Amino acid sequence: MFEGGDVEVQRAAGIGPAKWLRPNELLRNCERSVAAQSYFEWVRYDSAAQLHRLVVAPLEDTPVGLRAVDPFAVCAAQLAAAQQITQQGAENYLTRALALRDRLPHVKQLLKEGQVAAHHIAEIVSRTDLIDGTEHVADIDRDIAEQLRRRGSWSKNRIRDMVDTMIMLRDPDL
Repeated sequence: MFEGGDVEVQRAAGIGPAKWLRPNELLRNCERSVAAQSYFEWVRYDSAAQLHRLVVAPLEDTPVGLRAVDPFAVCAAQLAAAQQITQQGAENYLTRALALRDRLPHVKQLLKEGQVAAHHIAEIVSRTDLIDGTEHVADIDRDIAEQLRRRGSWSKNRIRDMVDTMIMLRDPDL
């Protein structure tokens, strides 16, 4: 799949072959692998959001009754085929990609930098759904990103509580 094979990917991520490494180097491999995984997930989200911009956005002004197909569904179907996932999975993925692009650009940047694990994105996006369109959205995005920059581990429950706290501090009515 990758041009040049495993060696080139390992070199680009700063990862060495495990069988020749000492314990500290193996731990560094694990750390860099998580960061590389986050970066690749950022590439997927960024590409999905750009695909939406090219496929869906030009048709948004067309009245629904005049459309032969739902452009969002078409975009998701293309993603589903490319990523070998279901239509529903692709629609959910596309929705998260748009949320990162439009609502959580600072969190998206941390994903690119490898500072937030890819598996936490769905939780962060879902917990911030209610702030979409509010006056506090940019501040909450920055607050969440600031918290995520801190060293330490993030469980699903800790992510949930942190995001909820950042929202409550800015907008207690939500």
